[in-house]
Amino acid sequence: MNTTHISLCRSIFTGGENPPTVERYTQLWIALINQIERSKETVATVR
Repeated sequence: MNTTHISLCRSIFTGGENPPTVERYTQLWIALINQIERSKETVATVR
C-alpha cells in the first residue's frame, strides 16, 4: 500500500519560526481576501 501523503493545505505558521506578529497576521489576511476577490472576478467573467 502506498503511504505517501500529499497535503493540499499548508500552514503558514509552521517551520520553526516565531509566532507571527500582528502586522504579519494582518498581511496574511489581506492576501487571503485579495485572493478570494480575484477568484470571484474570474468566476464572474466566465459566466
